[in-house]
Amino acid sequence: MAEQVEVDPVRLRAAAGQCDRIRESIRRTLSTLGVVVADGRTPWGDDGFGGKFADGDRGYLAARDNMLAAIEKMADTFGDFAHGQRVAADQLARTEHGNAERFC
Repeated sequence: MAEQVEVDPVRLRAAAGQCDRIRESIRRTLSTLGVVVADGRTPWGDDGFGGKFADGDRGYLAARDNMLAAIEKMADTFGDFAHGQRVAADQLARTEHGNAERFC
């Protein structure tokens, strides 16, 4: 037998707010990180060893760009969660209101 499931639109909206805060925190952190890693300095140098470290598909520069893009996607995902939670809360509230009117 299935367990009872309860969904509270107010709490669902509160959870959406938490997801929004997480998204913004990730974006602020990403912004700071982006400034730091894009300062143009190349401490690895421009010799052969530096080139091996930084260049190519598996080098630091590609890994850095991939990591920054992945972090941005993570922030977007939390924004999507928040949006979905708000849409679900609105739909649940409308359904509850409609059902309540039928019994009155």
